[in-house]
Amino acid sequence: MSKARKKPPTEKPEFMHDEAWQTLCRRWRLPAFIAKSNKGKKAREANKRLHTGGSASNVDHNMQLAEELKREPTAAEIFERTHKRKKKMFVNDEARETWEQYTENHGADDSLDITSGNISNTHKRWIGHVGSKNGSYYGSGSGVDKYLFQRDTDDEPSVNNSHEDLDRVEDKLNQ
Repeated sequence: MSKARKKPPTEKPEFMHDEAWQTLCRRWRLPAFIAKSNKGKKAREANKRLHTGGSASNVDHNMQLAEELKREPTAAEIFERTHKRKKKMFVNDEARETWEQYTENHGADDSLDITSGNISNTHKRWIGHVGSKNGSYYGSGSGVDKYLFQRDTDDEPSVNNSHEDLDRVEDKLNQ
């Protein structure tokens, strides 16, 4: 309908009844509707976090990347995969700067953890770098996918990715 709204009122879509079209055209001209529309445009422009993953979720990208790498990918690797275009350029300056700062500060640590197979440390570092809000973090899509962050005895977040723990949490949520 947003495309139809941009056209002149005389260009009614074929599928729509005349009365419904006229009602929509009147509504779209109301100051309250225009103000709400402009507010939404500004909010969307202010939050341009582009993701190149297409319709595939971060879980799907994680599984594909794990298959390609023959190991569990780091959060930074998933971020890189979902924030670069086909020509290997980052989608925007924010994504590029996030990646560069992270690799400069933590690239060597990630390499050691990849070698030792301790991928969970790389996810903790990524979250420490980009921050977390309501269980999600920049580069993770809608959430932390299969990683559960819980408090352990030293009050640091710990990562546990066993399927049994995921099932237990799902059971608690469904109660």
